[in-house]
Amino acid sequence: MVGDYEPFRRFLCSALRFSWMSDWATLSGIEAARRIRELSPTSRIVFVTQESSAEVVQDAFRVGALVYVSKMQTGIDLLAAIDAACQARHFISEGLAGLVPPNWPVETCFSSSQE
Repeated sequence: MVGDYEPFRRFLCSALRFSWMSDWATLSGIEAARRIRELSPTSRIVFVTQESSAEVVQDAFRVGALVYVSKMQTGIDLLAAIDAACQARHFISEGLAGLVPPNWPVETCFSSSQE
């Protein structure tokens, strides 16, 4: 989670009230999102990840993510995804949209090709 930029990882650890050394190695993005949601229920959570399993994608939305972007699609999707999050809309990268069940309770979930 936010593995590419150490200063942000340290800030996030402090904000989420856990130990940098003991918790970071085992912290998943889903768990971080859960903690963020508990501390700040109105936060707009954005996942930018390489993870593409249906279970993780669905868990991300269940814990309150608005956006789920594949790192392989960031050049194409990131601006539209951030725009969606700013407008409190859901967004998922094309290619991952099929991992969200058709009866998903979030009706505004869309892929980049549907804009």
